[in-house]
Amino acid sequence: MIADFLVDAKRFSPLLLDGLWVTLVVSFATLICSTLLGAFWEALRLSGSAVLAGVSTSAITLIRSVPMMVQVFFAYFALPEIGIDMSPIVAGTLALSMGHSAYMAENFRLAIQSIDKGQLEAAQSMGMSRIRTFSRVIVPQALKSALPPYGNSAIMILKDSSLCAVITVPELTRQAQLLSAETFKTMNVFTLAALMYAAICIPTALLVRYSEKHLAGAKTGRAHD
Repeated sequence: MIADFLVDAKRFSPLLLDGLWVTLVVSFATLICSTLLGAFWEALRLSGSAVLAGVSTSAITLIRSVPMMVQVFFAYFALPEIGIDMSPIVAGTLALSMGHSAYMAENFRLAIQSIDKGQLEAAQSMGMSRIRTFSRVIVPQALKSALPPYGNSAIMILKDSSLCAVITVPELTRQAQLLSAETFKTMNVFTLAALMYAAICIPTALLVRYSEKHLAGAKTGRAHD
């Protein structure tokens, strides 16, 4: 059985690695786009305008209420009905970016809320503007607090990229489906695909865990000081 798996791994790896490359491209593009859009939602929420904050909160709530699969279908099958026609990769990346932007915004919100309010009051008492306070006081500290959940979001994006298989994006899961249908070696094909996902996700998860411990240690050290 092991020998058979090794033979199949040698046969199937080139096609699956091609799929893995597409997975990484889609995941990286989604990570960047969802980060920017999530920051945009949070900026609206912190703008000081009740209207903009309400728009942001409503958008985040709506996005989080719709399953990611439905968003992928909507981007690829529904938008063309109103003249917005995109390739599978673009539609999948757009849908995943929109879906994960809501979670990115929540990560940023929690990171900002973790900052001691005394520091904000001190900045205001020094006459710092809202923008200067945000850029020099809030952002540097929030980035440190947001790093661990940001890493977890990156892992979720990598795994959710498999949803793009339903709209024929040739990523890892889609290539595994095609190979399985062609060779009937479902066990070996998907075992190999699972190992490839794990080879990317496990090191990322370990890096996230290390960053959490490092940040916790740094906070403890400052507390003792």
